[in-house]
Amino acid sequence: MKEVLAVCTELKQRIDREKERLRMLREMADAITIELDGLPRGDQYASSRVERIAAAIIDAENLIFQLIRIKAECTLELNEALGAAGVEGAARQVLLYRYGLCMPFNEIARRLNFKARRIFQIHSAALKHFSSIAVALQLR
Repeated sequence: MKEVLAVCTELKQRIDREKERLRMLREMADAITIELDGLPRGDQYASSRVERIAAAIIDAENLIFQLIRIKAECTLELNEALGAAGVEGAARQVLLYRYGLCMPFNEIARRLNFKARRIFQIHSAALKHFSSIAVALQLR
């Protein structure tokens, strides 16, 4: 079960990295477009750079879309696993917010109207409960 939690977190980090890469590619494309405005028409080198960057932007957008879809599937799997493990109430919400939506603890506390300290306690107890369920399932 901890694997699902780790995968959800890793996917969010990968999505963030790819979004940053996409932002940089778009900035490069903007810079090249500005350069092209001052060049005589028919500059093959500059246009091939634009084509390569445009292709990289499309590839990055497609990858981000795929990662978001996988992340959504991971969140659904997490929700099902929490239900199967009998994790309910605030504990379930904290784990879904933290690992399904990758929210920081202070944002979870704000959304659930708890103090951050209480969110840490709920999170810790939920993970212990989750671990004990996982161990019990492995012993079967």
